[in-house]
Amino acid sequence: MTDEDLKKLYYPIAECWKLIRTYRECTGTDKEADVLLTKLQQIFEKSGKTEFAKRIVFATGEEIDRMKRRSELRRAPDEIDNMLESHYAALEKDKPSEQAIEDFKRKPHYADPYEYWRKKQEESKNEQK
Repeated sequence: MTDEDLKKLYYPIAECWKLIRTYRECTGTDKEADVLLTKLQQIFEKSGKTEFAKRIVFATGEEIDRMKRRSELRRAPDEIDNMLESHYAALEKDKPSEQAIEDFKRKPHYADPYEYWRKKQEESKNEQK
């Protein structure tokens, strides 16, 4: 194997390793994906479009995608926890006081709405008399 052949093997490995290090914390935006695909294509073309380079470039793209998905899964529980904390905090803030609940229970409309309506009807009949 000549030095030129070794360079054709080494180049895609070294460049793909750099891409993995660069994109290990990627967010997966369209712009990032476009840049990544362009760089992968350049590596493939610059390494002589060999079958080996094709496999390395393809595996690199898949690995970066897997790393992105794992990163999203690790972030998801934290985001859910933060969402729940803010939701419960809002509920606590809007929670009525015990006194407000007791005052509401004392109002006549709290019981049966039909009974409340019937009492109002009786009161209006008594007023008419």
